[in-house]
Amino acid sequence: MEFKMRMMKKVVTSAVALMTLSISAAPQKKSVVLQFDHQQFKKQSVIKLKQEVKKVHPKMDLTKWNLKKVVLRAKSKRGKAEAFLKIGPSVSAVEAIEGNQFDFQSNRAYHPITFQTFGDNDKGVWQIHMKGNIKVKQAKLVLQKKVQDVTRKCSFQFETVWGKDIKRFSASATGPKGSGVQKQACQKARAKCNHFKKDIPLTMCTKL
Repeated sequence: MEFKMRMMKKVVTSAVALMTLSISAAPQKKSVVLQFDHQQFKKQSVIKLKQEVKKVHPKMDLTKWNLKKVVLRAKSKRGKAEAFLKIGPSVSAVEAIEGNQFDFQSNRAYHPITFQTFGDNDKGVWQIHMKGNIKVKQAKLVLQKKVQDVTRKCSFQFETVWGKDIKRFSASATGPKGSGVQKQACQKARAKCNHFKKDIPLTMCTKL
């Protein structure tokens, strides 16, 4: 009974540790809402998102963030307008902007147009390209902070029980900061040492 309780406690502790690790390694997200106050755009036009973000957050370093999603709230005068998102050299699918001439003059009846983005995209432009007679209420940007990769090293010493050094085993691991990279490196190094040790008596693996 006591053995079962110890094993259950060990499993629960491991699960909590894993959960904590997952939370700490989760990328930080941030939403930035750009208000355009029913601004009208005609013919072919471009909204330069990076420049607009800088107006709201002048000290924000966009090289540390990736653009994950844009939700544009807009409407067109005749329902024939369209838009696409340009990220660096890549472009999204062209999306229709709905609307009609009866609702065009009001401050209501805006439609959400969602653009999903792709990969790491802090370099290059963030732009919404539009075509038609369009009014824009706002654009909501969902940003995800980049997770910095780090490399950690770990070593184990294979030695006799009375402390005589025989061989050293080292390993390294690379991954997002806060994701347990150091632990991974030590697991690799320990595995190397244990594999060498096998059934050799009066020896042990000691972490350096």
